Amino acid sequence: MRDLTAKTDKLEKAAFLKEDTGLYVSVIPTAAAIRNMQPIIDAIQSFGLSYTGMPNLHVTVIYSSTSVKDLDQLYKSAEIDPSLMFVANIVKFEYWEGHKNQGVLVLKLKCPQLETVHYALREDGYKVSYPDYQPHMTLIDNLHEQGYKEKKAKQLVQILNSQLQAINPRIDLTGMKAESTN
Repeated sequence: MRDLTAKTDKLEKAAFLKEDTGLYVSVIPTAAAIRNMQPIIDAIQSFGLSYTGMPNLHVTVIYSSTSVKDLDQLYKSAEIDPSLMFVANIVKFEYWEGHKNQGVLVLKLKCPQLETVHYALREDGYKVSYPDYQPHMTLIDNLHEQGYKEKKAKQLVQILNSQLQAINPRIDLTGMKAESTN
């Protein structure tokens, strides 16, 4: 019980949740991971593109419109802890159409730890729109607006993927937080 109380105290400071709202959980790259990613950021900017920006770099663990009914139960059931460290491996860049057909550049990641948290939350009843969890970091969320329609965006992805061997494939993620979706 003492561990749970300490964990809940940490979560109350880091979480922005209200009961009867949806759930959004995310993690952020560490400062060292961002430094490691600098060649990626430089490559993106060398094409004249604006990327999402340091304050917005994150990996979504879950986005669910399912209402949070019991905050205490949520904290007990899943490992939502801002002090946890997750190790992700870079898989590749991908172009996605996006929710609004805006063109999105993502960095796909492999992280079994995040997958475990995601699926534990789903087992607890949090429903999602996409059947498979694909850990990723959105680097650009408006490619089309920046002149990179699908064909040109896919060419960009090929170029960026060819440069991946120049960086450390590991990205450390931390700072897990849970927020209300509405």
